[in-house]
Amino acid sequence: MAQVDRELSEHGVTNRAPLLRKLAEQVSRVAVGPTDQGLVIYVSLAVTRSFRLPQPVPARAVVEKTFATRPLISALYRMPPHVLLMLRPTCAHLYAGADGGLRPAGQLDPFKGKSPIRMPPAGSSGATDVRDELAESYLRGVDRMLGDYRSKHPSALVLAGPPRLLDRFCALSRDLERLAGRLDANQYTTALDLALASTNAIQDSLRTRRADALGQLHQAMRDRPGDVATGIDGCWRTMGARKPAMLLVEESFISPGTHRRASVSEGASESTNRQADRCVHDLVAVGPSQYVKGAAVSVVGGVRRR
Repeated sequence: MAQVDRELSEHGVTNRAPLLRKLAEQVSRVAVGPTDQGLVIYVSLAVTRSFRLPQPVPARAVVEKTFATRPLISALYRMPPHVLLMLRPTCAHLYAGADGGLRPAGQLDPFKGKSPIRMPPAGSSGATDVRDELAESYLRGVDRMLGDYRSKHPSALVLAGPPRLLDRFCALSRDLERLAGRLDANQYTTALDLALASTNAIQDSLRTRRADALGQLHQAMRDRPGDVATGIDGCWRTMGARKPAMLLVEESFISPGTHRRASVSEGASESTNRQADRCVHDLVAVGPSQYVKGAAVSVVGGVRRR
């Protein structure tokens, strides 16, 4: 906080008091709660947010016209938001995974319909047809619930439940994009075990995707070297000419300077050019849309309290 105060003074920010007050409130809040390997606090006149990070980060305070989002972006790549669909014959529960935890996001109970489930006489010839009809109606309702949620919250998906029921659901579902894994719910005895298993499934999927991406890069460098752009200048030029198939950034890559390359094009106004000349500590993921009114304070630290 002392470093932020000094930087605000050096930048000539006139509204230091409300920014420091907001920062102090966030510091007091996170100091009494659990954290993970790292912590980031963002404060401006319009935004006040704190995020726990699953990886340690270099401690620093940044005062600029835009937030230092690299640690948060890295955290989202390490553990992106995902949904866990817990499917049982008598109920389905949808859980949203974000910020290191799971929270309920939806549920469906076939016994809570407008009318009760009518049971055919035991041994009757129509029992099988009724069973199949009810099962398909229930699973299609689950798929609608899943699709409605993911249309508003795009995310990776993990399925959990009895294997035969999951097979049947996958055969009719229309919302299995980014399926990261399937879990046999009978193998887990507690909710925590199931939550950890869903996290592991996401991590395994990410490792597979990372290996595939590196494999594609190596193949392109071998077979089509002219299609591969390297270095930040080469990437900026390429993205202005064509849409890339993939953008890979080393985790430790930092490129301080001005982001004129990102925001200035022919015909841009002089005010835009002056704004683009403002120095930032890291050019990656910085664009005009991320500018906020006044100063943006970013505090990042490697907190290790559990």
